[in-house]
Amino acid sequence: MSKALPVFCQEWHVTTSGAFRNLLFEPLEPHARLNLRPWDRTANSLGDLPTLAAAGPAIFCQAPPPRELAELPGARVAWVPMWDEVRTYHETVWAALPRTVRIVAFSRAVANLTTAMGFPTLALQYFVDPKRVEPASWSDGPVLYYWNRTGLFGPSFLARLCRSLGATRLLFRGQLDPRVSPNASYRLPSRLGGAAVTEVPATLPRDEYLRLVSSANVFLAPRACEGVGLMLLEALAWGQAAFACDVPAMNEYITHGEDGVLLRLAPPSNGARRSHKRLGWLGARKPVERPNADLVPATRQDWKTIAALDLQALGRQARQRHEVGFKTWNARIPELARFLLEW
Repeated sequence: MSKALPVFCQEWHVTTSGAFRNLLFEPLEPHARLNLRPWDRTANSLGDLPTLAAAGPAIFCQAPPPRELAELPGARVAWVPMWDEVRTYHETVWAALPRTVRIVAFSRAVANLTTAMGFPTLALQYFVDPKRVEPASWSDGPVLYYWNRTGLFGPSFLARLCRSLGATRLLFRGQLDPRVSPNASYRLPSRLGGAAVTEVPATLPRDEYLRLVSSANVFLAPRACEGVGLMLLEALAWGQAAFACDVPAMNEYITHGEDGVLLRLAPPSNGARRSHKRLGWLGARKPVERPNADLVPATRQDWKTIAALDLQALGRQARQRHEVGFKTWNARIPELARFLLEW
């Protein structure tokens, strides 16, 4: 534990997002010191590659490790890919990686893909500890929270959902994710679908932000698919009734109608089909209209069934299943440590 192991992430995950701190740093704290380092998806930003290869295991998060490092003699390289990105990779990206790269898969979809390709793969499912948070309150009726991170759902969908649920309030955060086109941004009136709209400022301190969004009891997942989906997992751990697209990793945590709702997708257009597979080259990426644009929620959902849901029962079951899931995840952390450190 004397030497810190490098964990390479994009700048966003170093300065803003705590995703990989949750997935790796906290769980592995008793086993290893990790050093979070930003890189720009190019080998040049890693410094002297032979020195890095000789220093011990190196862990890469989301973006695949560079071939120039992974192929060096004695290199021990691990990769934590996310399904929302790797689902788009062209075959040439996979062909460039030696099968000595170890994969930590936090999604069955990733595990199925990398195992079939011959990568040594450890399949895990991450859970939040429900004991860290108070269960959602239902004293004010249904309160919906939606963060318009990618422009996935528009005002008309939010209005229909609020009406169907009889929502009393809608907590709305309009801040887009990095690289998402400004065209995905919109504002809402003071009332929508019968619900009073409260805007969640982008600059709130984290404690105040969590206090506000934890007053919700219905959660609408803001992205078309996820690598893990920590916002969704927090909502499930809170015991909120969660709505998400029927896509990994959300459909790996939600059983439709039992502990959440999986929304139907619209058939992809021809253009979306053609643009789905991209090369995934390392290096700077340009702004996009919407990530995973081939995944579009259907306008026609089963609104009658949604209106009849026992939302509180969904949330209660979600929290109970998260309690069981967290025990399983916690028991497998030593296995994760051995997979990344002992080779």
